[in-house]
Amino acid sequence: MDKYPSTPRRLCLIGLPGVGKTFAALTFPNPIVADLDNKLLGYRQSNPDSKFLAMPFWNMEFCSVFCKCTNAGYGKPNNPKYPPNARDALKYWLLEEGPKLSKDTTFILDSWTSLQTAFDIQTNLPHEITFSPTTGKEDGFAFWKKKKQYSKEIIESIKSLSCNVVVICHETYERNDNGNIIGVKALMDGSYADELPSAFTDVYRQKILTKDDALLLKLKQDGNVGYYWQTCKDSKFQIACKSIPNLPDYVPANYASLTI
Repeated sequence: MDKYPSTPRRLCLIGLPGVGKTFAALTFPNPIVADLDNKLLGYRQSNPDSKFLAMPFWNMEFCSVFCKCTNAGYGKPNNPKYPPNARDALKYWLLEEGPKLSKDTTFILDSWTSLQTAFDIQTNLPHEITFSPTTGKEDGFAFWKKKKQYSKEIIESIKSLSCNVVVICHETYERNDNGNIIGVKALMDGSYADELPSAFTDVYRQKILTKDDALLLKLKQDGNVGYYWQTCKDSKFQIACKSIPNLPDYVPANYASLTI
């Protein structure tokens, strides 16, 4: 398999917090990280020789100066009382800088979950709330319309990139009336949540193995803990898909697993 597929691979990588999704994503070639989680320090400390570009969308100065996105209506753009406008900053960056990315790079969005939170915070600021022209009260439907449209715009920008893409999402569970888990999906509120997986060529679930797990022998990993991707559907993970037909159903959580 070519190191850089002629058709970019767009991977939606879901999993619980702390299962190593960011570390796995950074094994892709020449990563460029849209960092909304601000959790890369641990990786840099563990991998001091690793070099990659990380754009701090959690940072007020980066969003307001470099991406020209302020919390309009509140005076100075670096007012600590209000959060950085990561919602509009990421959209601006994708439109302005995204087309410049070459196919030998990998764009990593870390994470979709934090981007949704940034959208919620920004869109609920007083100067952004939409009011009904007839009742004068807050329009409860406007927020969700905006969120769905914004999510679509971001995904369309990502789909237009010529490079590999990894979008990291936290997972959530669907439960029946008895509280039993019946499904696993990406954490996202609103009607776009069910549409999200269809935007990707691959959707994997990242998990941690223990030394007592029989699957560990299949993956031929040593040590007490192993990180792996589930690339296949099962009774709960129905959104799985893969663009590599002969890819095993369970592989070590790294880019090398996709190139053999």
